[in-house]
Amino acid sequence: MILDRKRHYLVSQDFNRNPSDYEILNDADIYPANVHHADGTRHPVTAGARSFSLQGMVPTSYGLPKLRAKPKVFVALRNKPLDIYGFGTRRVVSDRAKSLLVEIDPTAFDFVKCDTITRKDFVVAPYWMVDIARAVDGIDEERSVFELAEGVDGITGQPYYGPHFHQLHDLHLSSDTPPEFHAMLLKQFRSHMIFDEVIVDAWRALRFSGAAFLPLQPPTQSEITRLPVRSYWRPSPTHP
Repeated sequence: MILDRKRHYLVSQDFNRNPSDYEILNDADIYPANVHHADGTRHPVTAGARSFSLQGMVPTSYGLPKLRAKPKVFVALRNKPLDIYGFGTRRVVSDRAKSLLVEIDPTAFDFVKCDTITRKDFVVAPYWMVDIARAVDGIDEERSVFELAEGVDGITGQPYYGPHFHQLHDLHLSSDTPPEFHAMLLKQFRSHMIFDEVIVDAWRALRFSGAAFLPLQPPTQSEITRLPVRSYWRPSPTHP
């Protein structure tokens, strides 16, 4: 199958490799001043100064904040070291994974170097805390396949139906999306890293570990045989 677009992937976790096999040892010390929430509790500021707003929604911040202290991370608590740990857009990556991401898309990420320790069986280079520093909203909604989110906003207490997504299955970016954007988060699907084929193909070729890449277009034949989850994807009307 020949596509009329670049391939894109949700960055997920390879659960065969235990993506939670790490620990930030000084989590309570690294984030800046707390903020008030509607329920009266206080939470650390874990997102950066960049922000965007979708219609009817409170502003969303993203990227890494200016940390109060250098993160201390213990990797490979029980298993072999991976190249990426964590979930969502806030991750910890190996030094070689960080080098690859910077080489391909130097402006897409925020990185902070971590003091890194591991079990005596291994020697590792320092790991890096990472978050996406680029948010885009250029999606062709007529051709893409997604499900709108529905619920009650935890901050405002107001019900909502969209405009953000609960699920994204088949992604068509707008034609004016810069081709040099290889990594991003979508404003409508803000809890997920998205990588394009350039990063994913390089990651796979180097046999880096810890990530599972879920295609946002019809899977290739090799992906069909090895994907841990396939039911999330549904073909769009333009790709029967």
